[in-house]
Amino acid sequence: MKKVYIILLIVCVLCVGVCAGLFIYYDNMVSSDETPYDDDYESLKVYDTTVPADTAPQETTAADTSDTALETQPVPSEPLMDFGPVKQVNPDVCAWLEIPGLLVDYPVLQSPTDDSKYLDTALDGSYYIGGSLFTEHRYNSKDFNDPVTIIYGHTMKSGAIFGQLESTYTDQASFEAHRDIKLYLEGEIRHYRIFASLPFDKRHIMYTYDFNDPYVHKLFFKEVRESRELVAIYDESIVPTVDDRVLILSTCLAGDSNKRYLVLAINQDDLADNGGLS
Repeated sequence: MKKVYIILLIVCVLCVGVCAGLFIYYDNMVSSDETPYDDDYESLKVYDTTVPADTAPQETTAADTSDTALETQPVPSEPLMDFGPVKQVNPDVCAWLEIPGLLVDYPVLQSPTDDSKYLDTALDGSYYIGGSLFTEHRYNSKDFNDPVTIIYGHTMKSGAIFGQLESTYTDQASFEAHRDIKLYLEGEIRHYRIFASLPFDKRHIMYTYDFNDPYVHKLFFKEVRESRELVAIYDESIVPTVDDRVLILSTCLAGDSNKRYLVLAINQDDLADNGGLS
């Protein structure tokens, strides 16, 4: 009988050890955000030096005159991105998203046939639990000229992919400090201004809302603006119209599988052109 107890004890210890090992493995798999090409991201973000940078006039006060006459001096624009290197790795790349000050600095992909492909597929086509940033071909064009374009990405424990969004944009001071987004397209750089962040239900937004319909468009942004979520933040001075180009970053909401966390930004050129203001 004593031998039976000893055997049972040994079996229990082994079971606990195996379970603990599996837990550690799974936890590491979820929180480990390194991909085989992570170190190559910087090398893949290549700027096009063969095309002369556009120049824009800037007014400056003449230092050697007594009056307030203004001189116009050319100011170099930002360098464009050369998509050749990254598209050699994967031709599905359609843009590059950067949020200065955060870890968000990744290519954006769009599969022409399978909108769920990049949920768990890395840039190089290999399996990766963190997937890639992506848009859906059923609802969004690759030129980002739709009234609303949604970029999806996972929340990784290390802060990679969209892992920093919730911690950054639920705090008002941090929200204000990180409101600028850069979107690199072929031959173009776009700047977006973040105007809202909030938890949202997990309905498929692009399926639920036809943003080309002015009424539906207005309804969605009214719902966003009037959110009662305690951590919701909204810049009341910005009310997008169907003529604006809005970018929504969508990721998981920590601790609630029934909701998503959204960060909304408006194209700054549209904001300047037609206001987009209340």
